[in-house]
Amino acid sequence: MQRHYLHGPWQREIGGRQVDYVTVPGSYRPVGACTLGYDFASDWADAGDDTLFLVTEGVMAGASFTLNGQPVGEAGPWAPYRFPLPAGLLRADNTLTAEVRDIQEEFGTTPGRRYEAGLFRDIYLERRPAIQITNVAFRAVLNDACTAAEVTVQVENAGEGAGDVTAVLTERDGYRVATAVAPAGSPLTFSVLRPHLWSPATPCLYTLTVTLGADTVTETVGFRRLEVRGRDFYLNNTRLVLKGVCRHEFTSRHGYTPTEEEIRRELALIKHAGFNYVRLVHSPQSPLVPRLAAEIGLLVTEEPGTCWHNLDLPAVAARARETLRRVVLRDRNLPSILAWYLYNECPPSIPYARDAAAMCRELDPGCLVSTADSSGDDTLLRAMADAASFDFYGINQYSGAQDYVERAKGFPDKPLVFTEWGGWLGQGNARALQLYADTFARHVQPDAEPRMAGCTFWAWADYEEFSRGLPSSPDGWTVEGLLDKDGNPKPDLQTLSLMCFAMDHPAPVYAPPVEVLLRQPRRLEAWHPVPLDMEADGQSALKEAVARMRARFTFRNPAVGAALVAGIPFLPRETDGLAPLLLGAGCDEVVIPVNREVRAVAVLGHVALRGGYPNNAVWSVYHPDQEAVTPFGAPAAAYTFVFEDGEEEIPLAHGIHVLRANDICRWWLTDPRAPETAPALRTVLHPTYESLRFDLWEHAFPTPRRLKEIRWRLADPGAILALLAVSVETCPTL
Repeated sequence: MQRHYLHGPWQREIGGRQVDYVTVPGSYRPVGACTLGYDFASDWADAGDDTLFLVTEGVMAGASFTLNGQPVGEAGPWAPYRFPLPAGLLRADNTLTAEVRDIQEEFGTTPGRRYEAGLFRDIYLERRPAIQITNVAFRAVLNDACTAAEVTVQVENAGEGAGDVTAVLTERDGYRVATAVAPAGSPLTFSVLRPHLWSPATPCLYTLTVTLGADTVTETVGFRRLEVRGRDFYLNNTRLVLKGVCRHEFTSRHGYTPTEEEIRRELALIKHAGFNYVRLVHSPQSPLVPRLAAEIGLLVTEEPGTCWHNLDLPAVAARARETLRRVVLRDRNLPSILAWYLYNECPPSIPYARDAAAMCRELDPGCLVSTADSSGDDTLLRAMADAASFDFYGINQYSGAQDYVERAKGFPDKPLVFTEWGGWLGQGNARALQLYADTFARHVQPDAEPRMAGCTFWAWADYEEFSRGLPSSPDGWTVEGLLDKDGNPKPDLQTLSLMCFAMDHPAPVYAPPVEVLLRQPRRLEAWHPVPLDMEADGQSALKEAVARMRARFTFRNPAVGAALVAGIPFLPRETDGLAPLLLGAGCDEVVIPVNREVRAVAVLGHVALRGGYPNNAVWSVYHPDQEAVTPFGAPAAAYTFVFEDGEEEIPLAHGIHVLRANDICRWWLTDPRAPETAPALRTVLHPTYESLRFDLWEHAFPTPRRLKEIRWRLADPGAILALLAVSVETCPTL
């Protein structure tokens, strides 16, 4: 294969008159339509039996090519096109023209993003033998243990009388791993034992060399096993969390024609920051990008340039599919390709999604397919995902941090990736961005509910954009990136880098300490803790009710163990942290067996997790629902002490015997006191939402009596009361 690059200054004409020169490859601001012309000499006029092609790797948004006055071909946007040249058309001296159309094209523009025009990627003449390789598809299927792979290489060719095709797989150092030979048109197959696996951590690559007669094609390939298991991705049998960022093709310095040095440095910085995935938005990018990503260890997704288009329009859908088809053929052999996205923020179209997904799977069997949807219609998105057999959900969302958690609850059947987040809501505000980062780092953990499979920050770098305005785009620049317009990192990059680290290495969650408020030496009386290991009816439902009250926040219950409070030993009820007995709707009585001769009873609890005094009648940081005001002295509960020789009942009233457990009420820290109890234990479950307190209540009997049980009964159906521990005095003071 030989190439003659047609790079350099091209003459630009508008309306039949020359206006200037433009650099090819290169991009310029849209002009609507123009003619680009290039004169060049060639010594390929007599090509013999070889075939000549005109190849363009990318135009915006459409171009009609003419060589020496004869039409050669029509190129669509973004993707590579190869046009065969008729014999004798190429001369010693030649004129190549391109009628370039830009912003007026129905498909090929990217609304809302920097848009330019021109022949922005390589354009060249290519000389190939008459019998030539036109396409190579590499497919490696690894066994369950990833210790062996069955490889199929499908080779397409043109030309009559083709013989055998040879495929040679080598490691990057030149070591030959496998060789296969088959007649042209037949698949080549071979096995590879113990292949070096490709992953972001170990980006091991191989070179596949395919030869047919005098023609040779090389492909960069790798071995990996990419799967979806439930709500998670797995790469080589290891759970994969996508730590992503959205990258545009253009740069402020070189527009849509960045240099290899620029691309390589940018991808290396993304990798260095801790990301393992780059969403290539919103159109096909340079073929260098996924190749360099494979080299340094980054997963990428690609999309066809569908951005805010109506995909129910046949002409738009057809051009989108064609662009995607060409990009899949270009990059499908690279191990860096995670998935093909069918569109970005277009109105969902089930017919388009179904057809485009089927095409991707036919060209690249086993590939992942999804979209980056922003419709907000979850019912329609799920229906489209089912119709097109999406492998995962991709959603663009810009909202509060907790909204991502709530949204994730609606997608429990497949992995969910927030394909865009951030924007002006998170960028430039350290506290807000940290809240987002903490939320994502927490909900990608394997035990998280709901669980996310990854996220992709918008965006990697600031970019020029008009008509959006504040707060996103002051002075024609969208400043939502992690790099400024000069390519310098912003402080936000460190926050996102630490988020990526926390996704793989979550910080240990320490149980909050429990403070004993009544510290006294142990009393001389014989006090004994009463075991509270009974299973009372309705406890699970009450626990769930308390959990729902705390659903907006992350709590970790403390563990107390044996505690000495006011000189009395207690053994608080615990199951994975504090687990008080609960009294409330659905469980209006709890019976506590004692069966001892007692003189006195001491109880840790006497608090209300819901309701109680003092209370509030509006939404608070603790309770998401409105509560009725609980007046002072209102009935709360009652104790009935059941003795062998009779019973004694003691009513418990709000504000006198029972207080609200959370010392934070509405927006203030409170310190409620009850005349019949004393603050005994306090623990801070969340520094701004719940300071949990238990009180000590003591009651002495006139004479020692054998206490069979304590019956704790509810009197306020709107409250949830808590009892943590009980201790009894069993003998007279010495």
